[in-house]
Amino acid sequence: MEYKTEHKKHRKAKLSAIKENVSDEIGQIELGTRFTLGKPMSGSYQYLAIKPAIGGSSMSKLLPIKTLERKMVITRGILKLGRDKILICLTRTDEKPFYGDVIRIYADLFNSLKTKELIKL
Repeated sequence: MEYKTEHKKHRKAKLSAIKENVSDEIGQIELGTRFTLGKPMSGSYQYLAIKPAIGGSSMSKLLPIKTLERKMVITRGILKLGRDKILICLTRTDEKPFYGDVIRIYADLFNSLKTKELIKL
């Protein structure tokens, strides 16, 4: 029983540290902040989308990983949706489309940093 309690305390402390670290990164985000698009953990991007997820909608899972992974991007817009949700608008640093005619994508800032779909430079 004692092991389970210690394990839960350790896990809570670890999650708290991750949240604090990501929160520090979020505080430093402004227009012009640069990122690299990381590899999604689940096989598809959970927190990047072609259209912003506003209201009850969720982020798109249809972005092509091989086309986006390791691309350098820059923050072009910041959308604050309530206290806890921030979306950012991203374009490629070389100003080329991501693919086809897609010139911008949106990211759920907190979750994309936490899952390393976005990596701050």
